Amino acid sequence: MNVVKTAVLCLISAVGFSFCFLSVVQFAVFLYHSGSEQFNGVLCQERTTKDSSWVVSTIIDVCLIVLFILQHTLMASSWWKQIIHSTGFGVLTRSLYVIATSLALQIVCSWWQPLFPCSPIWQFQVSPGSFSSFLCFAVHAISWLLVLAVCLTLDYAELMGVKQVYYSILGLPSPLYQKSEEHRRLFQHFRHPLSSSLLVVLWFIPMMCWDRFLLASGFTLYLLLGHSLDTEDYDYLKEQYELKEEQLWQSRLR
Repeated sequence: MNVVKTAVLCLISAVGFSFCFLSVVQFAVFLYHSGSEQFNGVLCQERTTKDSSWVVSTIIDVCLIVLFILQHTLMASSWWKQIIHSTGFGVLTRSLYVIATSLALQIVCSWWQPLFPCSPIWQFQVSPGSFSSFLCFAVHAISWLLVLAVCLTLDYAELMGVKQVYYSILGLPSPLYQKSEEHRRLFQHFRHPLSSSLLVVLWFIPMMCWDRFLLASGFTLYLLLGHSLDTEDYDYLKEQYELKEEQLWQSRLR
């Protein structure tokens, strides 16, 4: 492999890793604030969705959800992977998927339109600094930490596409080929680490406005219909978690 191609592969994989980290953090902040009373209260004071504009806002939000789902679905399909492999950059398949996902998240966060912020579906009074406020923050933080834990259990370097590039530079076959049959089976059944944690983040909020309800409903349908985990997958995840935990404790004892 020549120096130029190696540099390009390293650059793209590094950009994908960094861009994904920043986008997930921004998306987590976006989800947390969009369900807070203070954030929607400011929106209510600044603007009230008029009868003539709520239709446009709804169409924009639906298009953003569809964009995210289409990106996830099409770039995970076999024909897209064949196209990338035909260009000679098949090793970047995962990195390009990560970059496109991060870009889709950025677009959702930047272009999302509020819907009737003054008329929420439900609203619980949560004062800043109160126990309820701390509970909401803690639930969201724990949910994201669980997502991170599953990523670490499943080999985060491979999920980000970095390991594929590293193996390619060394002249080794794809790391997925060295995984067990159970691991490859798991990857065929789901794309998002620990979907239940993401569902908690989407729905466990003190103030549910109509745009947040639309976002949560769209992502929930995708998570439920786009994944088919069974007991064998859960058993494999449990086994890998216990293995990682054992390795962690052994490294601490050294």
